[in-house]
Formats: sequence, C-alpha cells, structure tokens
Amino acid sequence: MEGATSAVDLAIDGKILDDTKPMIYSVLNNEAYVIQGKALPFNDEDIVPVGLKVLEAGNYNIAIETFDGLFDTQNVYLKDNQLNIIHDLKQSPYDFTSAAGVFENRFELVYKSTLSQDEVIAENHVSIYSNEQGIQVSSSKTIQEVVIYDVLGRVLYQDYTINKENFTIQSILKANQALIVKVKDNNGVVKTEKVIY
Repeated sequence: MEGATSAVDLAIDGKILDDTKPMIYSVLNNEAYVIQGKALPFNDEDIVPVGLKVLEAGNYNIAIETFDGLFDTQNVYLKDNQLNIIHDLKQSPYDFTSAAGVFENRFELVYKSTLSQDEVIAENHVSIYSNEQGIQVSSSKTIQEVVIYDVLGRVLYQDYTINKENFTIQSILKANQALIVKVKDNNGVVKTEKVIY
C-alpha cells in the first residue's frame, strides 16, 4: 500500500475495536489489528503473525474469500506453528480444531514462492481435544482407530472401525483426569496426545 510501512501507520492501520467476539486479526507490536497496510514494493519474505480468539472449542477454518492485484499470482500460505503445517490458502480453506482462548503465536501468513525442504505442506493433520460433549477427534484423513489410556496404561476405550474424519467419544466418565489418546488414520499415520477430561 502506498505510504505504508512495516510499523504502525496512522490513517492506514486499524486496531480491533470490539474484542468481545471471536475473531482473527494481524498482530503488530503485540496488539490486534483488523487492518494492517504493508509497504511497497511487496516482499515475499514477509511474515504476518495472525492472532485468533476462540470463544468455544470446536472445528474452524480459515479461508481467503477473494484476492486481486499481485495476489492473483502470488502464493499465500497459512503456517500453523502448533501442528507444523503450511497450507496453501489459494487452493482450499484450512480446517483446524481449537480450544477456547486467545492464540497469538499459532498462525502466520507467509508468501514464499518456493518452500524449503524443512517446510512441507502437510496433507494430513489430526486434532484431539476435550469439551462438554466428550473427547473430540478430528482429522483431514479418515480415522481408522482410536485407543484411550489412563496414565497407568490401562485401556479405557478402543475402536478399530471408526472410518470417519470427525469422531466424539462420550463413553468415558469426565473426571478431570489426564488421558492419552492414540489416533491412527487410514494411511497408518499415528498421533498420540494427552488430554484432560
């Protein structure tokens, strides 16, 4: 944008006015901005920290509705630092699961035309969390099996025939305890995570 810098620009950048609602925003100087002008010429090495406020745990997505100008040809990726995923937003929305809260270090917008070998666009991710409905498992691939253990290694739940991308386990009594959830997708990828339920 003409006249913009990478710092805060009066009459260009706009702060969030109502922070009581769920929102997505850019983070500049540890503050939330709904509008952040960027300097010209465009630099594809630029990284934009993206903040997220979630009021209820659940499944969400981040998408680009339209793009124009230099973004007709420029790549736009969303980097999920929590899951170590880089997703091409011009190809499809990024689906993810989040707990309730404010997250200012989870996401970044990146524009590099070519990604390094260390930055792989993941085609598969699994999210595991608990809420009032039970233990939620969400995957970008079909879930084959879920096994839940207590901290002593005892099996509290197992199902080897799920064949769904989203699944809720409701049969475990909620007792504010640490549980180990092991999820295997139909490609054989296994993710194990601890949840409190």
